[in-house]
Amino acid sequence: MSARRLSGLIDHRFCSASELESLLASVGFAAQVLQVDGGVLQGRFQFLSNRRLAVLRLHSNLGVSIGCQRKAEMICCGLVIDGKPDEALVHGQSMAAHAAAGLSLALDYSFFQLRSGADVVIVLLPKQQFIEQLEVCGGEQCLDWMQSHNQLLLHQPGHHALVKLLLGWLADPAAIPADPIAAVVQRLNDNSVHGAVPFRRIMRFQLVFDLIALGASGAAAGLDLDQLADRLSCSRRSLIQGCKELLGLGPKEVLRIQRLEQVHQALRRHDPKADVEPQKVNDVAERFGFQSRGHFAAAYRRQFGQLPAATLRQRA
Repeated sequence: MSARRLSGLIDHRFCSASELESLLASVGFAAQVLQVDGGVLQGRFQFLSNRRLAVLRLHSNLGVSIGCQRKAEMICCGLVIDGKPDEALVHGQSMAAHAAAGLSLALDYSFFQLRSGADVVIVLLPKQQFIEQLEVCGGEQCLDWMQSHNQLLLHQPGHHALVKLLLGWLADPAAIPADPIAAVVQRLNDNSVHGAVPFRRIMRFQLVFDLIALGASGAAAGLDLDQLADRLSCSRRSLIQGCKELLGLGPKEVLRIQRLEQVHQALRRHDPKADVEPQKVNDVAERFGFQSRGHFAAAYRRQFGQLPAATLRQRA
């Protein structure tokens, strides 16, 4: 992972879900990240913040899923940089063309997926000040939609102008004006928004979050689906449907991806918490519950685009 800091800007390259998770944690977001697509992950993370707002840009060559608790005092506005539809999903819904997503006032969590090649920019604004600016600057319809919708549809010129503004701040942090919230509202108001996407609530999101947390802690090791459902106090069907709706994966596949990621990190660099010196691939695989060498090696190669022995040789 390489890093660069200029005038408050954090600029990193990441090559694993764990690295992206650590980057988000470093700026205050306790996120759970999964590499959804198989292959060699390559991505870029940019983050800029001051006393008034924060701007985050994420680019990934493969699909990744990110879930985290929202900060109650902030509201987020996420945009696909090229404006194309279906480049990202929010709460299991594909983003529409030229949409601004994540704007629902009713949510206390964020869950989104970047599809292969997606490039998104997210601005995080103080909620109360943003609402007040919209109220005085012609955003009554936007505020009404934000009560029950999570995506606002911008006219193409408005979307382009907002993306250009945010990317300009990332390129030159000194360009952020004294009142950046007003600058955003000038480009996101009733004149630039022509509609909203109905919000399809997925009621089982908490089950998925709890499953991912269980897998991250190692407490799901050896449990079958019925045991997982019992542990999460839900039905087997609810757990399967929740994972499929939010991630497009089954619960056991989610846990397998997490365990593969844990092996991947242990092979790349020694983790003292793992109590394993990564000298032998099989030792590390067994430590994380993989007993069949052949099945493990094939699954690892599908997930990371190389055999585990190759990762070990490249260890930092």
